[in-house]
Amino acid sequence: MNKLTKSLTVPTLITCTFGWAWFASHVVDESNKDGTPESSDVIKRMEKIKKNSFAYQIESFHKECERLKEEERKKLERQRIEKERQVKLEQERLARIEKERELAEARRIEEAKKAEQIRLAQAEKRKKQQTKSRESNESVNSNWMTFNGSYYGADCYQCSGITATGINVKNTIYYNGYRIIALDPNTIPLWSIVEVKTPNESFKAVVGDTGGRIKGFNADILVESEARASQLGRHNIQIRVIGSLK
Repeated sequence: MNKLTKSLTVPTLITCTFGWAWFASHVVDESNKDGTPESSDVIKRMEKIKKNSFAYQIESFHKECERLKEEERKKLERQRIEKERQVKLEQERLARIEKERELAEARRIEEAKKAEQIRLAQAEKRKKQQTKSRESNESVNSNWMTFNGSYYGADCYQCSGITATGINVKNTIYYNGYRIIALDPNTIPLWSIVEVKTPNESFKAVVGDTGGRIKGFNADILVESEARASQLGRHNIQIRVIGSLK
């Protein structure tokens, strides 16, 4: 019997509580219809009883739970929106960084291409210059050139006996075994070794001197004296470059 009583206690209390709450609400509604002062007192007492009832407390607890759930839902929704905003901002930041990197890489590649083009152009220019110079030298080395030849001695008027390259020719017409000839450096550079053919002789000479009248294809060959130079006169000679001392 005690077990049955205990098992019926809680459900019975709950049933009674809900019944009492219904009764109180019904009484309140009826009292509201009367509109008398006594009814007002009854309403207040009933409202107090209702608020103190277990059913009311359960309903309040349920509403509070719903309110807290709604607040939690709104909080989570705000957090989700903020997280999505942060993710979007991070994606935009990374996209900007990637775009800047791509632009920098494109500039680097473009600058490298321009630098390579300049290098190739310079290399091609040097190659052409070298080819032209080599062809010119080969042409000079292999081809005889005609000069208008004359002669001079170290004892010529106002001559110092020292050539334009600093060779002392006061007592010799040779330098390192080569005869000495004066030519225009713009035609054949100084210190070039040349082969010379004149109507009288052939020899090898070093271009070791210049002269105020020696321009273009004019040549002046050093001989023993001005007297010998006068005897030899002036005539065409053949010259070709065969090497250089410098």
